[in-house]
Amino acid sequence: MLASGLFKLMQLITDADHWRRRPLFNATTKGTTLKTALLDGKTPANFDQNIIGNLLLDVASSADVRQEKMLIGVRNERGDIYRLIGATKVNSFNNAVEELEDLGLVDELKDAEAPADGCDAIFRLP
Repeated sequence: MLASGLFKLMQLITDADHWRRRPLFNATTKGTTLKTALLDGKTPANFDQNIIGNLLLDVASSADVRQEKMLIGVRNERGDIYRLIGATKVNSFNNAVEELEDLGLVDELKDAEAPADGCDAIFRLP
């Protein structure tokens, strides 16, 4: 009886340990990562490394990124959209928007009723 109880306890600990180590966000699952592309002929912003460091992004062609359901544009200091970020799921889009806001960028379409320049959100420096 004692051995049976110990076995069940060890199984519970092992199962709990398994779930603790399991990532909450599985980047390899289709549709959960964001795709991004730098646009040809546009100069990246000085803060671009912060975007790369804070968002989980898969590099793709601009044509592939434009196929995503929701698009985020990022403007450089000159006011040009130089980077596109595409999201398949609303949750991924909202997480990206939150991260960009945390970086101090503002969404110029936050109060807009419709997309602009093909984007659902466009971020820039304040």
